Amino acid sequence: MPLDPKILSEIKEKLLAEKARLEEKLGSFAKKSGIQAGQYDTKWEEYGDDEEDNAAEVAAYGDSLGLEQTLEAELADTADALKRIEAGTYGICASCGTQINQQRLLARPQSALCLECKKKE
Repeated sequence: MPLDPKILSEIKEKLLAEKARLEEKLGSFAKKSGIQAGQYDTKWEEYGDDEEDNAAEVAAYGDSLGLEQTLEAELADTADALKRIEAGTYGICASCGTQINQQRLLARPQSALCLECKKKE
């Protein structure tokens, strides 16, 4: 059974808000790469020139790089969900083609797989 248009509109609003939140968070410590949409490059922060400052710079960069990768993956999932809405395929499992449970979509709007296929993954 297809999703109710009202529910689909609510989900789309959630996805757009999440996309904006992720882009803002990424923009706080990284810049858009310009090579591929949704890809960012972590900024290198300069703390100073002594050995302790250099160690702190490397540690901060490493932390930011890990966070960048996590947020980019979330952003990609969100963008993919928005594309599926536009294509009219949102809510259909990308693996088996069955309808994804509405409660699952409300809880995690980025879901591309039904619960059974997600468990198999």
